[in-house]
Amino acid sequence: MAVKAIWKDHHVKWGKRAGVVERREPYLYGDGFYRVADMTVGKGHNTDENAIKVATLDEVAAYVRKGFGVRLKSGTGTPSLNNADGIVIEE
Repeated sequence: MAVKAIWKDHHVKWGKRAGVVERREPYLYGDGFYRVADMTVGKGHNTDENAIKVATLDEVAAYVRKGFGVRLKSGTGTPSLNNADGIVIEE
């Protein structure tokens, strides 16, 4: 079954937007790929060198199910690496 959507709700804890819940979704970079990362490699997990490029949400979902993190973005801000905990995969 094809993945329809992937998201993670992020609760803003401080600043002017404290209390706001943002829906973050996988960020599609200008090169047409999403980025996932193995969160178990230590400090290097959050670098471009350790990012794995994937082309579809189905591929993103497969990595998330294995515990990989994924770069997510809400309507505001920049993409950030999020661990698999709390990520919803809708099929």
